[in-house]
Amino acid sequence: MGPLLRFLSFVMLMGACSDYSVTKIEDPPPAPVVTPDIVVEPTVIDFGTLSADGSTTTETITITNAGSDTLNISNVQLDSTDAVFTLSSLTGNDSLEPDENATFTVTYDPETYETNSNTISITSDDPNEPTTSVALSGVGSSPLIDIQPNNFDFDYVLIGCEETLTVTISNIGDSDLIIDQIDYYITYPADLSIEDYEDVHGPLPWTIAAGDSVELQINYAPTDVDMDAGIIEVYSNDPQNAIADADQIAEGTYPSIYEETFTQEEITTADILFVVDNSGSMSSNQTQLALNFDTFMNVFITSGIDYHIAFITTDSYDLEGALITTATTDPAAVVADIIDNIGTHGSTNERGIYFSYYALQSGYEAGPGSDFWRADSKLIIIYVSDEDDHSSGVTPTMLKNYTVLEKGGASYVTAHAVAGDYPGGCTANGGAQEAFEYYTIVNYLSGTFLSICEDDWGTPLETLAHDSILKSSFTLAQAPIEETLSVYVDGVENTDWTFDASTNAVDFSNSTTPDSGSSILVSYAPVADCPEEESDTGI
Repeated sequence: MGPLLRFLSFVMLMGACSDYSVTKIEDPPPAPVVTPDIVVEPTVIDFGTLSADGSTTTETITITNAGSDTLNISNVQLDSTDAVFTLSSLTGNDSLEPDENATFTVTYDPETYETNSNTISITSDDPNEPTTSVALSGVGSSPLIDIQPNNFDFDYVLIGCEETLTVTISNIGDSDLIIDQIDYYITYPADLSIEDYEDVHGPLPWTIAAGDSVELQINYAPTDVDMDAGIIEVYSNDPQNAIADADQIAEGTYPSIYEETFTQEEITTADILFVVDNSGSMSSNQTQLALNFDTFMNVFITSGIDYHIAFITTDSYDLEGALITTATTDPAAVVADIIDNIGTHGSTNERGIYFSYYALQSGYEAGPGSDFWRADSKLIIIYVSDEDDHSSGVTPTMLKNYTVLEKGGASYVTAHAVAGDYPGGCTANGGAQEAFEYYTIVNYLSGTFLSICEDDWGTPLETLAHDSILKSSFTLAQAPIEETLSVYVDGVENTDWTFDASTNAVDFSNSTTPDSGSSILVSYAPVADCPEEESDTGI
C-alpha cells in the first residue's frame, strides 16, 4: 500500500473515532530588520543675495541616524570644486548610532556679481539612500568692470595721419563701480596718447552706477614705421578685478614713394645787391673787391645773363651810385668808382641785414617797383664786412621769409657773404670778427660763405658768381616725410643737402650745387592725404 492510501485510511479511521481532533501548527513570526536610516536637514539652502565685498554667511546641516543600526558616513563633499562654497569638518563621529547626529557647516562667500549653485553629496551605508544631496544657491552682489575693446589693433596707419579709438569702461554689476586711478603705458616715441579724461569727465575718483559707462579716447598718430603698443590700466573697487586692463597695438606706414626730376638750368636774369661795410677798418677789403670785380663780372658776361647790380652800405638803404646793367660800359670801372665813393667813414654799428631788408621793400630804391627789382629775376644779396651784423629789429629769418615770399620761392633768392670766418673769425690780412648773423642768412638762403681774410679775392668772387647763376634750391610738388627723402644727381646719390620745411625745398650745400645740365631726382613719401577721421569703437 502506498503512502497516500495509508494516509487516507488513517484519516477515515480517525474520523470514526470521535475522541480525537487535528490542530494546525503556525510558523514563528519573522525577526525584525536592523538597518541604518540617514536623515539630512535641510536638503535645500538658498543663501539669497550677499555682497561680494568679503561678506560671508553660514548654514548648519544636521545628519541624523533614524535607523536601528549604526550609520557609517563615508564622505561629505561638494560636487564641483568651488571657492564660493566651503564645508567644515563633521562635528562628532562619522559613525552614528541610532538617534545620534552629527553636524557640519557650509559657508557662502561670493566673489563677484553672479549667481552661484552647487550640491553637497553625503555618502553613507544607508542601504536605501546611499547618497543624499543638499542643493546650494546664492547670488553675489558687486560692481563688475568691463573694458571694451579689450584688445585692439589699429593695423597700419599712414604716417602723418591720426586715428582715434573709443575705449568704453562699463559697470555690468549691480552696485556702484568706483574708479580711482587710470594709468596709460606706451612705447616710445609717443605715437599713442590718451585724452585728458579728467578734463572730459571730471577729476577722479569716478562713481559709475550699475549699467552705466564712460568713454575714453586713445589717439594714434604714427611718426615712424616701428610697432607701437599701449596698455590702459584701470583701478577700481571691483572685488575680483581690482586692476583691469586693455591693450592696443599699431604700426605706421608710408604712402607710396613719389619721384620728382629736375634739370639744372642757369638763370637768365639776376638782380644783385651788394651790401658793403663802410666802417673805418674796411679800406683794404674794399680795395680787394674793386680790384677783383672784373673776375666776378666776367662770369655773368660770358654766360649772357641779363643783370642788374646795385650797391648799398651797412648804414644806409639808399643806393650808392648808378644802377649797373648789361648796357653799362666797363662795369668794373663803374664799380671801382662806386666803392671809392662808399669810403670808410660810415657807422661802426654795422647793420647790413637791417638796411638790405628795407632797401628791398616796396617804395625803396631796390624794392618792388624800382628800376633794380624785376619780378621774374633771381635776387642775389652779397654782404662784404669784417665784422658781424648788429641789426636790431630785423632778423635773418625775417629777411629770408620776406624775400622768398616776394620772389615766389627759395629758388629765386640767394645770399652770399664775404666776411669773418665762422666759427672763430680770422686774423690774416687785417683780421675779421666771426660773422654769425651773416653766416646764418647765407645758410637760410642756400648761398656761399667766403672768408674776407683771403689773400686773393679773384677766385672767391668767381665762385660767388657761379653759385649765383645756378639753382641750389629745388621746390617739391608735395610735402615730404623728411626721413624718406633721397636725392640723386645724375644717378648718383647725394647726401650733402638739407630740407627746408618752410619753403618745401631741397637745398644743396655750397660745394655740391649741381652743375648746369645735371639731372636731379628727389624720391620721397609725401605726407599722407589723410581720410576723414572717424572714431573707432573697436567693434
